[in-house]
Amino acid sequence: MSDSPQPPGWYYAQGDPPDTQRYWDGSQWQGGPQPVPAAGQAGPGMVGGGGGTAAMGLADSGKRVVARLIDFVIWVIIWMIIAAVVGGGSANIGTGFSGRGFIAGIVATLAVIGLEFFLTSSKGQSVGKMAMSLKVVKEDGSALDTQAAGMRVAPLVLGIFPFISLIMWLIGLVSLVFLFTDERRQAIWDKLAKTIVVDA
Repeated sequence: MSDSPQPPGWYYAQGDPPDTQRYWDGSQWQGGPQPVPAAGQAGPGMVGGGGGTAAMGLADSGKRVVARLIDFVIWVIIWMIIAAVVGGGSANIGTGFSGRGFIAGIVATLAVIGLEFFLTSSKGQSVGKMAMSLKVVKEDGSALDTQAAGMRVAPLVLGIFPFISLIMWLIGLVSLVFLFTDERRQAIWDKLAKTIVVDA
């Protein structure tokens, strides 16, 4: 990009292959180079036939699953540390409606939510997505804001409450199916926040 301010949009980036473009969010490039759609096709970032979703550079479903598994391992480590610090032991965390195990479960879940929100709202990437070179952006390709990041982590709040947390796991299973069947590979939290995951 030139030194003069350039509005967000799809442009050719110097050094990219010919007949490609990538999304400029106003301050930096988002995602990798994408083919310029032929005449009559939907442009990048638009829902529709032709190059619509393909031009968004959507992240591979398998890579997204691996990224989430990495995040999950980190979450478990956080839970175990908090269980040891708060008390009650990791085996008792989140059990019952009172006592140290329940308190540890609340603290651990809030810590996981806080970490996910901070990383997503500031970088557009969780630890797993950083490892897999993926990034969360809005459906139009622009960078995430705090509202969208908050909507993405909202389902995790269900994990605070015993029994209700089963809904969170159900959301996760349905989202796993969506990753492989949805046109834009949007999990439920993507649909809530109107976001997509692209190659970084």
